[in-house]
Amino acid sequence: MLEINIHQIPEAGLNIDTALPAEILEINDPERITDMTPIVCELKATMLNKDLVVRGDATIVAQCKCDRCLKDLEKDIYADDICIVVENCPDKVDLTNDIREDILLAFPQTYLCKEDCKGLCFQCGINLNDKQCQCGEIQESDSPWNALDSLNFDDEK
Repeated sequence: MLEINIHQIPEAGLNIDTALPAEILEINDPERITDMTPIVCELKATMLNKDLVVRGDATIVAQCKCDRCLKDLEKDIYADDICIVVENCPDKVDLTNDIREDILLAFPQTYLCKEDCKGLCFQCGINLNDKQCQCGEIQESDSPWNALDSLNFDDEK
């Protein structure tokens, strides 16, 4: 929990260097993410009149699997330029949910070991990054998507 008492913030601002447990993210995806480090936060809190302004960044490292080839990898996830404003701030403010949202938004939709990952062969399962399989190329006529070609999506009803 990241709670700030605004009466402890000096005029020059308060530096907050802390770690939050990864469990606050409530990510339950063991097929893709196998482990996460604590969230490291480097923040600065300042008061502007009656408003609390917190700026900084947060970082977490996720142990995950490549979505294409299933190789284990380590992904650094950065929430840069965090900016939280609490207007007419009460004496104590819990910023945990705000930090949680910023980190969750920084997570990628796909995890790749490298941008040009070739993935696994859909027939034999070999990692195509390591070697070429003997299954051959997919023939265009064998594609299951060809059935969609016969549908006419331009007709309005």
